[in-house]
Amino acid sequence: MSNATEFDEWICHLHKQPCHVVYTDFRPTPLQHYVFPVGGAGLYLVVDESEQFREDNFMKLQDTFSKQKIGEGNKSANGKASGRIAKGGNTSGGSDIYKIVKLKSKMRDSQLQKFREELKNRSRVLKRLGHIDADGVVQLKGRAACLIDTGDELLVTELMFNGTFNDLDHHQVAALASCFIPIQFECKLDINVDEYVESTVRPFLMDVIYCWSKGGSISEVMQMTDIFEGSVIKSSRRLDDFLNQLREVSMESKFAAASESLR
Repeated sequence: MSNATEFDEWICHLHKQPCHVVYTDFRPTPLQHYVFPVGGAGLYLVVDESEQFREDNFMKLQDTFSKQKIGEGNKSANGKASGRIAKGGNTSGGSDIYKIVKLKSKMRDSQLQKFREELKNRSRVLKRLGHIDADGVVQLKGRAACLIDTGDELLVTELMFNGTFNDLDHHQVAALASCFIPIQFECKLDINVDEYVESTVRPFLMDVIYCWSKGGSISEVMQMTDIFEGSVIKSSRRLDDFLNQLREVSMESKFAAASESLR
């Protein structure tokens, strides 16, 4: 509860005794919204545990308010009562509480709900790849992927666990790793699915990085590409960071040697 402290103070004030608030990571029981009309009878479930708005129950609740108003009106007309009239609106849907509950219902189709669906889809991918288990607990592959943020962590983790880097020397490792430096992220470009698939592996710097790793001079390297010198240097620095992240996952000596060969 966001206002747990205020709730605690309220309970203490009512019962004149200490109150302990216990927090849990997950709700122990499904959340349901009930309304009890003041001066009325019955308990009305308006939002169920699936966050579905129960419009039929809400309309029954509104009917009790309408009947209550009629009763109060008759009493006032007879001069017997002129006290408080219950606030509930009418069945036309114009009351504030009706609008609030309807708005909550519409939130299921909002951007927040889309994020929830995306989270489910991404979690499904991680389960199929073995990064998390059926209960959502992070596995070895998942912990390895968490150490990588310079390149495509899922693809690189798959390559590492499939032994792609095992038979390569450190020069070849540096060249292959250069394919995963996400230059487009630096430019803050939006990427659609087709563009991402085509640009996930970018081999245009492999020969350049391999030559540089083998000890080639900057002039020799720049003759091999039409990319600006500053971009090549910047990419090599990101590659160095990337290799240092990979050494935290596996084959420390090989990735360390590849990183050192770029300096």
